[in-house]
Amino acid sequence: MSEDILTLYSADGQEMRFERVAAVRLEGREYAVLSPLERPAGMGENQALVFEIRPCEDGRAALSIVTEQSVIESVFNVYLSDMLQRTEEQARRKDF
Repeated sequence: MSEDILTLYSADGQEMRFERVAAVRLEGREYAVLSPLERPAGMGENQALVFEIRPCEDGRAALSIVTEQSVIESVFNVYLSDMLQRTEEQARRKDF
C-alpha cells in the first residue's frame, strides 16, 4: 500500500481512507490536505479536506478536521503557492 494512502478512524470507529495531497506549515501549526478515496455525497472530485496535525503523548499524531473557513483558505493558498513555486523551479531546470 502506498504511504500516501492513510486510514483514519472517526470517534465512532468508522474507517475512512484518504490520499495525502500535501502537508502545510502555517503560523507554527501543521496541516494535512487529504482527499477521500470514497467521496461523500456532494463533494466534488477536485475537493480535499484540511486536517490539523497535533502530536499525542504516545508519539503518534492526531488529525482534527478544520472547519474554520479562513484557516482552510489560508492552508490552500500556501499549498497553491508551493505548487506554483515547484512548477516554476522545474521549468527553470528544463531550460538548462
